[in-house]
Amino acid sequence: DLTDVVVREGFAEQALLAWVAALESSSEHPVAKAIVQGARERGVVAMAVSRFSAEAGAGVEGIVDGHLVRIGTRAWLERAGTSTHALEFQARSLARLGRTPSFVSVDGALAALIAVADRPTKDAQQVLDRLRALGLEIAMVSGDRKHTGQALGRVLRITRLFADEKTEDNAERVGKEHRRGKRVAM
Repeated sequence: DLTDVVVREGFAEQALLAWVAALESSSEHPVAKAIVQGARERGVVAMAVSRFSAEAGAGVEGIVDGHLVRIGTRAWLERAGTSTHALEFQARSLARLGRTPSFVSVDGALAALIAVADRPTKDAQQVLDRLRALGLEIAMVSGDRKHTGQALGRVLRITRLFADEKTEDNAERVGKEHRRGKRVAM
């Protein structure tokens, strides 16, 4: 669910959400889908996007309405030359609430912070409890910030957490667990 939209001065929320929804509609990521759905619920219609590109675990970018729009992690935007410092406090606060924050830049300027909440399905806790009853140790591997992962972990009673992980590093994480003598299902 799209939970928060923090827009910096000089940007209009509806226009910004239209650009973000346009860009995210080209992505298959669950966070992207939540953002697009949240924008629709706010009455925003996505626009056309060109030159779309994505970096797994980092962000997406493209040209929307003549503007270069980027949405992604702090590190990814900063590598592109956009400082996220002005919204970092809000991002940390949202992460502590269990939300996944993403930064938005327009033409290289920090424009907004958007956040989604990853709500566990109603059956998730029941499945985890059954796995625990079988004597299995539960761990969570997440690409989210540490605080976001910890918040979701508290809800699901998962204490072993690996956060800020990239999808391409999952095989290495499994290998580390194997080297610890663990059998792993993912």
